[in-house]
Amino acid sequence: MKKKLILILTLSLSLFAVACGGKKESGPAESGAVSSAADSSAAANSEAGSKSGATAASGAADGSQAVTVAPDTAMATAFRALKKDMSYAEVEKLFGRAGTAGAAKGSYTWASEDGTGIVTVAFESDHLTNYSQVGVIVDKSAKATMEAYNQLKPEMSYDEAKALLGGDGVPVSTSYIAGQVISSYTWTDPDGLSFALTFSNDKLSAMNTNSSQ
Repeated sequence: MKKKLILILTLSLSLFAVACGGKKESGPAESGAVSSAADSSAAANSEAGSKSGATAASGAADGSQAVTVAPDTAMATAFRALKKDMSYAEVEKLFGRAGTAGAAKGSYTWASEDGTGIVTVAFESDHLTNYSQVGVIVDKSAKATMEAYNQLKPEMSYDEAKALLGGDGVPVSTSYIAGQVISSYTWTDPDGLSFALTFSNDKLSAMNTNSSQ
């Protein structure tokens, strides 16, 4: 279970590397080993995205700020409706079409009609355990600043973090493993400044930014 948990955290960090332009900054609970594994996972994730025609674009803001989605809005709606323990048949019904089997056992992908976005869903014994998106829900209107980012503290709740960053983040991935719910979000402003946070059971456990400050 511990190995699976590290793998899920690694996947989240690799998605952050894509969202933040590849620059990583150590988070509150990030270890050197996980960082190294994340780099390898990021390369694999990038290759998979290229094969599916997905564009690595994610942004920030949901709820209190306007969210811009890829042209396939039905796909964005389906992504937001994904829930723990859903069966493959239930997920297929949400997207309205069969998924494409991924390299990992129990993994399937759905690409948007215009090829700019991709959703990946993983199952174990036909129960949803992880889902992530790149380019399906996109927003670059966040008003978050480095000053606000630097005020983030380990184990802050999502609500506390979003209060500092000025609104909800764009959901990137959610995993259910070993009794934990691990969720990641990004915030991106119009100038491209991006923050990515991971929460484990609603406690801030990792953070990354593409800022050089």
